[in-house]
Amino acid sequence: MPSDDDFVERFESASLTTFGHSEHVRLTIVYLARHGRDGALRRLTAGIQQFAAGAGQPDKLHATRTRAWLELIAAARAADPDATTAEALVAARPELLNRDLLLRCYSQHLLESRAARTAWIPPDLHPLLAALPTTGAQEIPDNGSMPSTDPIGAFLAAVSRAQAQQVDTAPAVLATASAHGRPSARMVLLRGADARGFAFFTNYTSRKARELADNPYAALCIHWPTLEEQIRIEGRVERVSDTESDEYFSSRARGSQLGAWASEQSQVLPSRSVLETRYQEIERRFAGVPVTRPPFWGGFRLVPEQVEFWHGRLDRLHDRLLYRREGSGWHTERLYP
Repeated sequence: MPSDDDFVERFESASLTTFGHSEHVRLTIVYLARHGRDGALRRLTAGIQQFAAGAGQPDKLHATRTRAWLELIAAARAADPDATTAEALVAARPELLNRDLLLRCYSQHLLESRAARTAWIPPDLHPLLAALPTTGAQEIPDNGSMPSTDPIGAFLAAVSRAQAQQVDTAPAVLATASAHGRPSARMVLLRGADARGFAFFTNYTSRKARELADNPYAALCIHWPTLEEQIRIEGRVERVSDTESDEYFSSRARGSQLGAWASEQSQVLPSRSVLETRYQEIERRFAGVPVTRPPFWGGFRLVPEQVEFWHGRLDRLHDRLLYRREGSGWHTERLYP
């Protein structure tokens, strides 16, 4: 097998005698490593057009297939950062050699259409990415045994894997309900996870805080679409200590600290200028001194009673692993997808 340099030189000089799927995959891997997504796409497009002209195959360039494979291979490289060569990545992800993999998110009719040949038609990449499970992802053995009896440890391991793939793991959906059972949901940022539970911070006069005061149960949902992973957490919510709230508040950017004082979160705001004026007043108040935490601002901790890990798999045969608290331990079970 020629080296990557020789292979690229032959491709760019239009001296390759064949250019099938395996050659396409190898070249895409090499170009991504050397030139990034945009550069790889430009070079692939120009080279395939040149090959097509020389081989008398004017329809060889397929805009949708070319870019869809580039996106899929880029995801595979991110999932296997140690596979630094084309040979290593294909060895780690042999499914990349399955040219029909794209049929999981495109119909054959669409791929054969003139529109798909001449212009990029975005796919639903989730089925494709599910074909490339994240290295190290928690697997549920087929024999029914469970991979861990500690959902907090499993959560922290999942976060570590996701962060290694450059995923922002802080955002989560927080769902609360009023005393009358009317639900509401919003995005929050998780700022701590340990054996005690999952911490987030907010204004204690906000809608979510008021609802938690009336009905102290909530649910968190964390979704990392590029990794095909979701984590759902349910339980009772309690306030964190003043000391913990002070420590987190002191770590925030000064502008965010001032904003916490200026905002009457979830209350009716007459105009934007009112908020900006309040901010300026707070800025003058704390000029030259540290910003202390407002007494109406602090943290909550969701103490988990149930944690579910969801892993996307092909054909929607997803893995679901549920942990339910029982006394001082956890009961684990598998759920149908």
